[in-house]
Amino acid sequence: ATVMSVLPNGNLVIQGTQEVKTNTDLRQLTIAGIVRPEDISSTNTILHTQIAEARINYGGRGDVSAVQKTPVGQALVDAVRALPFPDGTPHVFVHGEAEFVRELRRYLRVERGLDRERLSVSGYWRRGSDEDGWQAAKREWNRQVEAEQEPS
Repeated sequence: ATVMSVLPNGNLVIQGTQEVKTNTDLRQLTIAGIVRPEDISSTNTILHTQIAEARINYGGRGDVSAVQKTPVGQALVDAVRALPFPDGTPHVFVHGEAEFVRELRRYLRVERGLDRERLSVSGYWRRGSDEDGWQAAKREWNRQVEAEQEPS
C-alpha cells in the first residue's frame, strides 16, 4: 500500500492494489483505510485488523469468475447429463425455468434422440419475465425451440 496522505494527528491514509494474473484469470485485491504509524511492524507490514475505516475488495475476471457465476439451474443440467441414460425408451417430464428446460430438451431430443411423444417439456417461467409477459411470449418461444431442436 502507498501512503496517500498524513492526517493532522499523524495517522496515515493508505491505499493499495495487488493484481495476480494466472493464465486467463486476473485476481485483484484493493485495500484502503487509515493506520497508526506505531502499528506498522519493523518489516513494514500491518494486520488488516489494524486498518481503521478499512475498505477491502477482492474480485477479478477470467475463467474462475465465469465458473463462480454459474447460472441458477446449470447444476441440474450438469447432473442430468452426468447420469447414466436408462435402457429402453423412457418417458421424461421436464418443467422449470425456460432456458434450462431448453438445454435439457436439446439434450434429450438431439443428443439422446428421444421422440417428442416421450417428452413432457415446458418452461413454466422465464428469468427476467413477469407472468403475463412470459405467457404472452411462451407459445412463440416453444415453437422456435422445437424448430431449432428437431433431430437431423
